[in-house]
Amino acid sequence: MSKINLKTKLYSDLEVIYEYSITGIKSINKLIYKEADVMVTLKTFKNQIMIERKNKDYTMLIDFNESLTTSLIYDIKGIGNTNLKVKTKKLKIEDNNIYIKYELIETKEIYYYELSYEVI
Repeated sequence: MSKINLKTKLYSDLEVIYEYSITGIKSINKLIYKEADVMVTLKTFKNQIMIERKNKDYTMLIDFNESLTTSLIYDIKGIGNTNLKVKTKKLKIEDNNIYIKYELIETKEIYYYELSYEVI
């Protein structure tokens, strides 16, 4: 496992939702890092990315696979699961960079997720 510096950004056409410069850990096909109070595990496959976001209040599992509509499972502690649909419009995994453009089907909103990292 290697220590890494990461930059992450989630935004829509209207606003930046969050942006972080943080450290994390990289192993084969996996990045682990913490954004504020949220632990994030990102797993990469050939044409797929799975992200788990977890804190004391919720767990979110998102499966991105280009051109496919997949599930976003949002488990709010004490309330239960909400299942949403995500359409991955673009998925790019190159070197130390990840770019995802996706639509949340229920709201028809488009989001962009960017991540870059370097081993330190």
